[in-house]
Amino acid sequence: GMIKIISTYKLTDLDILSCIKNMPTLSQLQKRFVQIILIYMEKLEENISQHDTALVKKAVNYIENNYACQMMLEDIAAQFHLHPNYFSRLFKQQTGITFRDYLRNLRIRQAKLLLADPSQKISCIAEAVGYKDTAHFIRAFKDITGTTPSVYRKTLLSG
Repeated sequence: GMIKIISTYKLTDLDILSCIKNMPTLSQLQKRFVQIILIYMEKLEENISQHDTALVKKAVNYIENNYACQMMLEDIAAQFHLHPNYFSRLFKQQTGITFRDYLRNLRIRQAKLLLADPSQKISCIAEAVGYKDTAHFIRAFKDITGTTPSVYRKTLLSG
């Protein structure tokens, strides 16, 4: 990353080689190096931040397209070549919510849409949104909405 940044500033007043050639004293050169390195470090931090943001956007897109599949944080982190702890921290930092809560909220949001169709069994909806265990789905649904899927469906269909 640093090589790319250094090459970006080639032939500018932030070019290190140019400074070496043109600074009359070692102390001036040292001061200028410190200034330039600080600028390079800021640019590197910006690049890392942009990269991290892009990674989380890709991860969110992947999650939204595959929420019905069994997925764990470790699987997503591995797919993006990140350590699970780093990915978890990065995901929360970028989205404001943990991976687990994001996935659960997404699944319940999708389940709410499916509950509008009274012909679909709740167990089928649970599986369609990524829950193999219907009881686990019902608990998650109630945690988020404050009601069970069947009560939610009745309210939805009666109103």
